[in-house]
Amino acid sequence: MRYSSAVQAVNRRRPSVYAVKFAEHGAIAAYGLRGCGARLGAAIASVLAHRPLLPSSVTGGASNDSIVSVTVRDARRRPVFQTDTTELTAYAADVPLQQAGGLTARVTIRPHGVAILALGAVPGSRVSLLVGLLTLTAAMIGVTVTQLRREHELSRIRSDFISSVSHELRTPLSQILLFAETLNLGRVRSDEERHAATDVIVQEGRRLMHLVENILHFSRAEREMTRLGLEPIDLSVVVCSIVEDWRPLAAAADVRIETRLAPDVHAVADSSALRQMLLNLLDNAVKYGPTSGTVTVGTSANGTGARVWVEDEGQGIPPDERERVWSSYYRLERDAHSAVAGSGIGLYVVRELARLHGGSAWVEAATGGGARFVVEVPA
Repeated sequence: MRYSSAVQAVNRRRPSVYAVKFAEHGAIAAYGLRGCGARLGAAIASVLAHRPLLPSSVTGGASNDSIVSVTVRDARRRPVFQTDTTELTAYAADVPLQQAGGLTARVTIRPHGVAILALGAVPGSRVSLLVGLLTLTAAMIGVTVTQLRREHELSRIRSDFISSVSHELRTPLSQILLFAETLNLGRVRSDEERHAATDVIVQEGRRLMHLVENILHFSRAEREMTRLGLEPIDLSVVVCSIVEDWRPLAAAADVRIETRLAPDVHAVADSSALRQMLLNLLDNAVKYGPTSGTVTVGTSANGTGARVWVEDEGQGIPPDERERVWSSYYRLERDAHSAVAGSGIGLYVVRELARLHGGSAWVEAATGGGARFVVEVPA
């Protein structure tokens, strides 16, 4: 992941800062702020006050301010930060701070610094070396600023993830608690109502288990701790069993599931991991498909690969988004602010588990205009 940033002083007191976050497929976010120039100057002043530019063995412990003068300018050459500019010498260098969005720092050695460093007594090449060290340190200031921005962005993503997961977990827990209390207080009037209540508890319990398993798979994938138990399986038989377990949840969302399972499709796979992949695809198809729609699940053989696919009747995935949806925490812009809950890790888990099988996962346009998600594992 890359970052690009720019600092542009609208006036000397209120610089405007923006950054664009990139993934391997292009820009995916832009954010910015309009801050106070004094704060930026204070940050640079703090670095100069507490971080020596040269080793104390060279400077004798002298402060940075007594050795050099530093002026930081924006892209329009207007000063953003400046130390005392009196008692300067000809030993100076301009340093472009690319990581800080186009700022330029001018570092000038003071007469006291010349005496400490004995610049008049060393060859010009040594002078260039010392000035280079100073410029490198100044550049590191820009790198530090960029790292802080990245840390802030990761913190925001983590906060959004926790919020989304909490929202997803709350729904099944609320349903389980509601119907359990109904049964406990004896408010059911017939055996049919009792069976309906227990069915809801079982269904929501399965949904809750699926969410927890998804988070565990995501955590193991992030730490590269996932271990698979590969064995020969009849893919169509396993898929049929998973679909039957999911039908009650689909029916509760008023979604119909159809199957197109080819006979004798055999694969080498981990049944638990295959179940998690298929449940994630079914969950997405039900959540993002239309009400009273149909979700189709199928299997097929393709040379050395065995495929399982899930097709919905939703809006589909735009071609330029079909690779990004597999990234962790990523959601389509049209869904990010919708009422549909999602943590952005389901498809990431699917692709990681497919990769650990030695297979692959991708999305393509469905025949009915929706999206078809395909997982291929070794046959």
